[in-house]
Amino acid sequence: VYPLHVPAMLSRKSTKEALLKEHSIQQVFKKAARMHTAVVGIGAPIEGSTIYQTGYFTDAMIQEIRDAHMCGDICMTYFDDSGNIDRFPYNAHIMAVDLHMLRKVEQSIGVSGGKEKIAAVLGALHGGFINILITDLVCAQGLLEAVKE
Repeated sequence: VYPLHVPAMLSRKSTKEALLKEHSIQQVFKKAARMHTAVVGIGAPIEGSTIYQTGYFTDAMIQEIRDAHMCGDICMTYFDDSGNIDRFPYNAHIMAVDLHMLRKVEQSIGVSGGKEKIAAVLGALHGGFINILITDLVCAQGLLEAVKE
């Protein structure tokens, strides 16, 4: 484990750019670029979710997430049902591993479950962010139904 000692979300992109120039932060991201296994949670913009509880996102921002048809997040980076992360402007303020990097990881394990997470898991799969899934029966059955359609 290599801790990233920064806020998960920054108010200004310029702050993020400045922090990314710091040696200690660069070292963490260089190590992340060489990882062979990643374990990530897959969230969804639903009430009671971790994203609500963090306090980083206001109610208005959560509404923007829904209005932009973002179905899920990994490391607080939101994506749509096709796995596109570039359409959501707040993603540029997130200080986390770039989800595109997960496409190169040998074992990128996503953990998520429940009916309300089906769309998020599909988006993560379509984006290529995970190649292994740990889920529950309800979500697995929903995924099977979704791919049949």
